[in-house]
Amino acid sequence: MQPSPQPSRVAPFVALALVALAVVLSTRWVADSVVSRTQKQRLERLPFQIDPWNRASCEAIAAREAVIIAHLEMQGTTRFRTGSVPLAGASDGRTLDDADGQLPPWPARDEVRAALAGNRTFGQYRTSDGVQVMTLAQPRPDGGVLYLVSGVSRGSVTRIVTRAIQVLAFASIAVALVVRWRRRRGRRDGPPR
Repeated sequence: MQPSPQPSRVAPFVALALVALAVVLSTRWVADSVVSRTQKQRLERLPFQIDPWNRASCEAIAAREAVIIAHLEMQGTTRFRTGSVPLAGASDGRTLDDADGQLPPWPARDEVRAALAGNRTFGQYRTSDGVQVMTLAQPRPDGGVLYLVSGVSRGSVTRIVTRAIQVLAFASIAVALVVRWRRRRGRRDGPPR
């Protein structure tokens, strides 16, 4: 009679390590998708708050929401643009203009060309210094475009989300190890008396 094979003592730990690795690697994707969804929702509601003919209200909304608001003419040239605003999530004093300046000029962007053709379009960009820029180009009745630019420094947001997910992953591994240890200890002690 052959002895029954013993389950591997290492396999559960390898499985837990692989799960933890997958969780850690997926945190950047999760953080990016959360930031993108939040930026898009914010940009979607802003056109309803903007009075395109009132520069003072545009400046106030741009400062409050940390966005650039621009009115582009039918050729894509800028008719009006709000001032510089701090970059959301950046603690080093960078502005949204710094991030937007790394991207193609507004008239050359696909979303602006689509809006000039009559289609409301979002654009999403990533700069070399870790800023996620999202734009909304919305056609205007006069043939121009209302153009909104929003940006978030991914570094700060990614760090927060990454830490939270890593803490959850490692806490679940610790709980699994404690449960396994208690079960094994219970088997050695025999049945309760």
